[in-house]
Amino acid sequence: MLERLDKSRVPVDAAFWLQDDDDEWKFYLHTPLIERKSRTQAYRAIQKALSGFDDSLAVQELNLLREDDQLLRAMRLLASMGDHAASETRFRRNTVNGIFIRDALIQRLRTAAGTH
Repeated sequence: MLERLDKSRVPVDAAFWLQDDDDEWKFYLHTPLIERKSRTQAYRAIQKALSGFDDSLAVQELNLLREDDQLLRAMRLLASMGDHAASETRFRRNTVNGIFIRDALIQRLRTAAGTH
């Protein structure tokens, strides 16, 4: 999915899966389009980029985060403490800035201007 968004020039700064207290996995994404335009226009750009993409995750299941969201800030702080040699990073049972991260699979997370 990220490759498809990249090819469609939909900027993605953060993409990760989180497991909630009900053992459900949810997908979170941040694109600067949310701040530059609106949440609705960001969803539309994502939907257009993914149209025809055969994947089990529907656009409606995406959880878009704003730059100032506490969860995104906590994930960036957590990721900045780890080694990111691998393309995917997993964190389990961590508390960051008062937010408990039960289980997370980070697919992309730029911690500062253009780094990940």
